[in-house]
Amino acid sequence: MINKAYQDFTNEKYDKNRNYNKIMQKVEQENKHFRFSGIPAVVVAVLAIFIITPSIYAKIMWNAEFKEYLYRPVGEAKGSLEEARESEYAEVIDMDYLVQDGIGVKVDSMLITDDCFDVNVSFKFDNDITVDSKGFDYGYAVYDEYNNIYTIAERTLANGKLANRTKFIYKELGLKYNSRNYYDIQFCNGSTVGPREVNENDRVITSEFTLRAKDAFPKSKKIYIRIFDLGYRMADIDEENIKSSQVEIFDISNAEWIFEIDVPEKFYTRETMELKLKDEIPDVEIEKIILTETGLVVNVASEKVQENYFKAMNNANKFMVESEKVCGITDGEGKSYHMEGSAAGDNKCEFNFQASKNDFNKKLYISFTIDGKVYTSELIEK
Repeated sequence: MINKAYQDFTNEKYDKNRNYNKIMQKVEQENKHFRFSGIPAVVVAVLAIFIITPSIYAKIMWNAEFKEYLYRPVGEAKGSLEEARESEYAEVIDMDYLVQDGIGVKVDSMLITDDCFDVNVSFKFDNDITVDSKGFDYGYAVYDEYNNIYTIAERTLANGKLANRTKFIYKELGLKYNSRNYYDIQFCNGSTVGPREVNENDRVITSEFTLRAKDAFPKSKKIYIRIFDLGYRMADIDEENIKSSQVEIFDISNAEWIFEIDVPEKFYTRETMELKLKDEIPDVEIEKIILTETGLVVNVASEKVQENYFKAMNNANKFMVESEKVCGITDGEGKSYHMEGSAAGDNKCEFNFQASKNDFNKKLYISFTIDGKVYTSELIEK
């Protein structure tokens, strides 16, 4: 929070009513000597106070908030990515928990392709820290050595608004911030936080967040990941009226964890292959299929595929198994590839598989279930 003494000072200094009374007293004194000539200048001064003061006050408040932000606890750690093994994430090596406020944070692994950036992060809490694992949340930012912003995702605060974290990071990195188009310079088209794993005994929460590129992520040699605004939310639901709920937001720490990660050559010299179907499949329009060193992404437009996908979602216990029936990838040796992520909307679906360029040597096949029938086609280079 802003220092109260400073708050009182600014409130007193820019109290419009008090300033107005002072000016009017001065008007009366000057009117005794300059009854006609003095009034216009003072009136202009009064108007200036009312017009200029709000913008000056806003600037003072912004500078005060930024200075307070600079005094937050900040910890930094370095690590490097180990060369990704076949169909696996690249593990971050030479890194242990970075501890602040009794909370340890570390980056476990990353997946980097032209259109997907996926990060696994672990949080370890001391016994005396209260946290609701179900409602646990945090903010994060990703950028590279050239200050290319992948994304900045803030956590919603208690007042339902976002913090000024995006503005602060832009200012720190020397980037111009414009509230109307600040998002335009970010490479991310959308980010999601995936399911969390909780180890109650060790008080560890493992979380995953995934970024999707507007076009393609840069071929960065260093990646910076910042974790901040740790907190959680709890909701009290009125059982008689399920629509009525009260959500309470709790902050855990105002500290920030900054990780600098070296990226191996394999990732920043990556080349993406674009694939297509050798044989057409009815009611399926392929928008894009790309294959990288670490993953295969399928973008398809199909009302029937989306319908099947939503049916699979309804079966939460077997969602991954059922979704791989909606769209599946196999190779010439009969191996099935795991679907590691998916999304759907507006009759379009995206599926992400743990296949790589190395698997293309064994031939890859894609299958869709349409009206209960399975259609399969070989994938060939476009």
